[in-house]
Amino acid sequence: MALIMETKTLDTNNKTIITSELNIEQLIESALNPDGTISEYRDELIKRGNDNVHIRILIKKTCKASLANLETYLSHMKSDTHNEISKSIKSKFLNLVSILDKLQLEWQKYDLGLKR
Repeated sequence: MALIMETKTLDTNNKTIITSELNIEQLIESALNPDGTISEYRDELIKRGNDNVHIRILIKKTCKASLANLETYLSHMKSDTHNEISKSIKSKFLNLVSILDKLQLEWQKYDLGLKR
């Protein structure tokens, strides 16, 4: 099945990223990068899942798998020796939880026919 999507480009630090050409894993990883703009990637994920339940399920599974990976890293890391790394992973974990919550809320609004 071919998906036709509007192409959006983001210019971050002189790098042009075409969000419609990124797969779901790349969008989630890009949203978690400290130099990325979370809202643009999150909006692209919302748009992809609006009319397609299978894509929503795939996005949620990917987010939950990423959360599990981050949680595993945190549990194996000693906070005393890797303080900066653990802060970074905790920040990514919280950002991903926030993104997942926002996705679910926006999809519910879309399903109910509410305007953004």
